[in-house]
Amino acid sequence: MSPRELDIAYAAGLFDGEGCIGVYHYRDKYKFNMTLCMRTPYGPQLFKETFGGHVEIVWRTTKGARRHYFLWRATHRQALAALRLLLPHLLEKRDQADRAIRFQEIKDTKRRIRRAKVTDAHYEPEDAAEMQRLATEVRELKRVEFAPVIH
Repeated sequence: MSPRELDIAYAAGLFDGEGCIGVYHYRDKYKFNMTLCMRTPYGPQLFKETFGGHVEIVWRTTKGARRHYFLWRATHRQALAALRLLLPHLLEKRDQADRAIRFQEIKDTKRRIRRAKVTDAHYEPEDAAEMQRLATEVRELKRVEFAPVIH
């Protein structure tokens, strides 16, 4: 494996454990992003250097203590390119990644009605329905419960 391939495989492991894929229908728009949030800057910085996006510091209160975290975020086409590179190495988030990739591909390439400007009315009804289905599936995959059994 080349150093870049090792970085991508390592990043996939980090993302499986600490990452998040978001596919949303919000304010009449469809949105797609991916994030990685950690207490240390190393993972988020690796993601920024490898995939682009940006890193910011966010504050969260846990157990009564206010703590800072390093958050990497990529959206739309940048997130799509990152997920395509990570996909062969993902285990936990593979199904979410498959659906998110399909979602963004539809958003980028399907037929659009030229007259609409602001809302998702510029998607053909079947494309909008498919995007909504994929967004719902990604959300539901985050809630899958596994039996507490080790084989």
